[in-house]
Order: sequence, then structure tokens, then C-alpha cells
Amino acid sequence: MKVAYGDARHGASAVSILAALLDVGLSADIVQQELDAIAPGARLVAAPVSVAGIRATSVCCDAPPSLAWPTWRELFAWLQGQALSERAASDIWHVLRCWREAEAHVQDVATDEAHVLAVAPGELLALLGAITGAHHLGAVRWETSPLPVGIAQTPAAAVVATLLTGQPVHGADAPQPLTPAAAALLTTLAAASGPLPAMTLHKVGYGVDQNAEASLFRLWFGESPGAGLECRTLLIVETNIDDMDPEFYDYVMSRLLTAGALDVALLPMQMKKNRPATLLRVLCAPDKLDSVRDIVLRETTTLGVRVHEVQRFALPRRSVSVQTPWGSVRVKVAGLTDGLSRPIPEYDDCRRLAEAHGVPLWQVYTTAQALAANAEHKDDRAG
Repeated sequence: MKVAYGDARHGASAVSILAALLDVGLSADIVQQELDAIAPGARLVAAPVSVAGIRATSVCCDAPPSLAWPTWRELFAWLQGQALSERAASDIWHVLRCWREAEAHVQDVATDEAHVLAVAPGELLALLGAITGAHHLGAVRWETSPLPVGIAQTPAAAVVATLLTGQPVHGADAPQPLTPAAAALLTTLAAASGPLPAMTLHKVGYGVDQNAEASLFRLWFGESPGAGLECRTLLIVETNIDDMDPEFYDYVMSRLLTAGALDVALLPMQMKKNRPATLLRVLCAPDKLDSVRDIVLRETTTLGVRVHEVQRFALPRRSVSVQTPWGSVRVKVAGLTDGLSRPIPEYDDCRRLAEAHGVPLWQVYTTAQALAANAEHKDDRAG
């Protein structure tokens, strides 16, 4: 799978993000065609520039004078009448709805009544161009660096802060390093925020917004390692515990999983002076680190935790439901690298049906597995 990592530590706008996409190989002609369908008369101008000795791409989106929307209701009404690319329409509406909700929150009004305080027509067109154009790069997993928060106290900065709620952030010297459009785009499209993920690097693109104070946006573009596998940068949070009631672990594990931990493991070990102990190991995404760390420190007897960055390679998977003689069972279907698939019934569903109907658990499990496997074979033959 292709990976796009947006390094926004020094700021970003929708314009600089679009420029970086063009710099890694996105065709300006394709973006112009998309904009022609959305807003006839819009003009995209891209040119090479040099910033601090780095070759980059600069872009300017000239919007027709007729594009002006005093409220989000009018903007959405206008957008509904445009010829949006089918592949990008879902992402466009998702990004804009998140942006509208943030502005409504800042203005303390209903979403339909929010005024468009923080968007210029050119920036919006760059946003639409970035979303529609990115789909022409193929299936891409987006990730970002922790996003910068500036020192400005303006309505636009407040919108950015609202959009960044729940995201890893860091302080920046610039008054407003992120525009609301960039914050909306990066926070809604990125699957994760953290360090640069492992990838086979194809190209690094640099995008410039000549009208933004912090304009240079860097985009790492490549392929995730492991053919057919999904690669994610995750964190392991772990600690050694030798003085806690073992009955408490069940509660701690439940709290951690509820907080978003991907896995929790308990491993027996021997500590100094041959004391028996337990290694508590938690796997989580970078944006869940704070909540996971705080639960471990609050709910166990440990005085500290260790954090390691790891790369996880996983089989792609999807969820299906099969109808057994006793009821419906959800099944995870993992796609193997040789083209085969492995159906894995959900244990909780199988147990619930086994208890309700008085049949052996293994019978429900193997029946669901066989039904899912047969369905996969039928799909393969149909294809």
C-alpha cells in the first residue's frame, strides 16, 4: 500500500498541501480538470520555486469572483450543485462537515447558522483540489506528524484548536502555523499521527504557499514494506510489577482496552533477588499514549513505564456475517499474501449462541468458519 506522510511541524495550508502533492507527481492537469467540473473559471497555476535552498512547488488557486459564501449553509447548497468526483465526494463532505462543526462551536451557534469566518475561496479550491487529486494517486494511507499550535488568539486560530482536539500537537513560534483548511484536511484524512512510518521511499515533495507565514510543507511518499501487508507505527507501553494483587489485572486490562489499547499482555517473569513478577505490555497507537500511560500509572502499583516504538505488519482484513443454524456470527476474513483467505469467527458471538442453544462451542465456531470459507470460494469463482 502507498503511504503519504505529511510533515506539518512547521505549518501547512491547503495550498501548500496541494503543492506538495503536485511535487511528488500528481498531475496539475488532472487537478485542473477536477476544478473545472467543480468551479468553472477556477484557475490553477503551479511553478517551481526555491525556499531556503530547497527546490519546491508553489501553487496558486484563482477563484472566480462569484465564489463567496457568507454562511456554511450557502456554501453547502452551492457544493451540492457541483459535479464532485464520485471517489472524492465522501472525503470532501467529511472534511467540510468537521470544519463547519468547529466554526459553529467557536461561534456558539447551530451548525447551519455558522458564518464562514476562516475560508477564502482560493483556499477552499485548494482543499477540494488536494482531496480530489489525491485519489488519482491510488490507494494511499495518510499519516501526519504531530500538528503545530501557534500563539495567535483569533477566530481562525480557535477553529484550528477545536479541530486539533484529541490530536497530538506541539507548540510553534508562528502565530498561526496551520490554516483551518489544513487542520480539517489533515485531522480527518490521516489514519494516524506520530513519527515517520517505515516505508520504501519513492519521493519527498515540498509545497509552498506564498501567502502563508509558515509555507513549506514536506510530504514523504512511498510504499509500506511487506507486499500485501498493512504496516503501522505503534507504541509498546510496558512495566514490571511485583507487588500488586493479581485479581486487579482483569480490571486494568478492561480499562486499557476501553481506552483504545490494541492489545494487552501479561507475561510471568523473575526480577532481582529472584522475585516473581508480571510484565504488563500494552500495544497502542501513538495518539492513545497519554490515556494508556495514565491508566497504567493510576491503576497499578508501578512507579514508571517504558515506551518503545515498533512497526506492526498485519494481514489486511474485513468483517462479514454468516447465518448459522443457531444465529448470526461475525467473522473476520484475513487476506493472506498468496491470495488465499483465513476466516476467523468472533469468539463472543459463538459463545453466546452456544450458551443460548446448548450446543458445543466448537460446533458453532467450525460451522461459522466453514460458511465463511464457502462464501469466499463462491466470490473467487464469481470473480
